[in-house]
Amino acid sequence: MILGMVTGTLWGARQARQLQGRKLVQVRPLRLNAMPVDAPVRDDPPREALSDEVVVAVDALNADEGQLVLVGIGSRVRDITVGSECPTKAVVVAIVDAAQREL
Repeated sequence: MILGMVTGTLWGARQARQLQGRKLVQVRPLRLNAMPVDAPVRDDPPREALSDEVVVAVDALNADEGQLVLVGIGSRVRDITVGSECPTKAVVVAIVDAAQREL
């Protein structure tokens, strides 16, 4: 699973039939080792804590840009959340209010 921040929404004029009507979001994973120990992680992490990589995930929870989310990756996660017909394995499974890095 990936804890990250929603940084945008993807829109396409054409897409696979199984993606029609589904929201796709860009998520930048958090580098928790860049966060202070025992400090709460909220919707405003320092920019240096955001990874340069981007994960694209199906979002059935309607997360907003700037929110922290938990992205599950795998066919079992996809099957029980958005259905096996969905052609991606990255799915937003939670909108996170706060998390905490511990040693």
